[in-house]
Amino acid sequence: VYLDTVLQPRHSRPEPPATMLAILLLFPNLPIPSSSRGTRVSGLAALAPRHLPPAAGARPVRDSLDPPLSVWVRQAGVMWIAAALLGPVCDGRHSSHDVLHYATESIAGTPLYLSAPWSDAVLLETCWWVPFAFGGAGVILGAAHPLLDRRWGGGPRAPPGWPTALISVAAFVACYDLSGQLAQAA
Repeated sequence: VYLDTVLQPRHSRPEPPATMLAILLLFPNLPIPSSSRGTRVSGLAALAPRHLPPAAGARPVRDSLDPPLSVWVRQAGVMWIAAALLGPVCDGRHSSHDVLHYATESIAGTPLYLSAPWSDAVLLETCWWVPFAFGGAGVILGAAHPLLDRRWGGGPRAPPGWPTALISVAAFVACYDLSGQLAQAA
């Protein structure tokens, strides 16, 4: 893997591929050759932004798209609630395709079932801890993108808007359901 593009100036540097990031996160001290300079750069240091820290006593410059901490906290709360509500729905999709079922006697507690009022068919099977797990994952994934954008020099971006967000959530749930269908067919 050559890092010519990563070693370019910050304003023209493209985002590194996800596989490269995963490898460098697993092996942070991995030496990486650079074809143009003939030198080796160590792991994640190759991806660090190439700008100087602010001078001592200098006030940080705030970008107009960079929200204050109170907005970050409110957004993290909304992300947690949305993911905690979506988690049992996705979990129920896997249960409906017999990909997973929870043990009735477990140290984690008994599963929760939601049935249709007009029949005994189980619409949703989940466990009490699923909303907490998905909620935490939603905050981590939702906050990771803007934080990593800033860390790797991308800067803040404008929010995608409700249509894009809803289409993305629908695509995620569809992929989750499709994975259950494929596992059931296998």
